[in-house]
Amino acid sequence: MVRTLIIGDSHVRRFNNHLKHIAATPEDALRLDPIHKLLFYGISGGSVGNSSHTAKIVMTCQSFHPDYVILWIGGNDLDTKDGSVEFVSAKIIALATMLLGRFHLRGLYLPEQMGRTSTRCVPPARFQQMVQSLNSCIKKQVVS
Repeated sequence: MVRTLIIGDSHVRRFNNHLKHIAATPEDALRLDPIHKLLFYGISGGSVGNSSHTAKIVMTCQSFHPDYVILWIGGNDLDTKDGSVEFVSAKIIALATMLLGRFHLRGLYLPEQMGRTSTRCVPPARFQQMVQSLNSCIKKQVVS
């Protein structure tokens, strides 16, 4: 069995819900072999800068014992009045590095952040620029 944990903010929950509308299971929707087991854990308002949210991520990894993790978090951190691309990038990289080492994962993936048409604190055009900067910043720090 290959266990993959897709974890992060509410995008994860929405992605899981979308897959469930396509097929009986997310694994079927993605046409995965039966050896694959997916677990989705999306935290509404999930923030890499929130220690309670990062603790939930760690506890979920402890419970699920994944082989792979897809960590999809950071957008909510940018959509704050004091959101900083450098801060969010550093937090994401630190969390990813800790998860890799602590849980001896076979792989950890950081999907690109997505733009939004509606934001809470940052104008959408500015948010889009921040997303592009964050994606660039993370790509520069991550070695494949």
